[in-house]
Amino acid sequence: AYASEVEKLYGEKYALLGNAGGFLDPVFSSGVTIALKSASLAADCLDRCFRGQKVSWEQEFSMPLKRGVETFRQFVGAWYDGRLQDIIFADGHNDQIRRMICSVLAGYAWDENNPFVAKPERRLSALAEMCR
Repeated sequence: AYASEVEKLYGEKYALLGNAGGFLDPVFSSGVTIALKSASLAADCLDRCFRGQKVSWEQEFSMPLKRGVETFRQFVGAWYDGRLQDIIFADGHNDQIRRMICSVLAGYAWDENNPFVAKPERRLSALAEMCR
């Protein structure tokens, strides 16, 4: 697994976008999704700054971005430790669970309505145990 991250995603007159803020894993190709999400969050914050509104870069940029990155990180970890393969190749697939997992893998790592986004480590581990 390849991963790298910085201590702070923003500062005085800068915000780090995409892989500049951290690199997760080349196998999952999450870089484009993270780059687009970070750019979207930063653009919203910058728009509000330019309008003279107060912006909490921590609350409105860094924390939301990190939530999705952490979801991806949990899926990457589950791939490398074998839990994700146990889930994917298990007999007796549940179509709803399959859609939720595919949704994350397709880039919807910020959809808090998806239980595998809301609590990825807990849910992936529990499902892997059930599939073994």
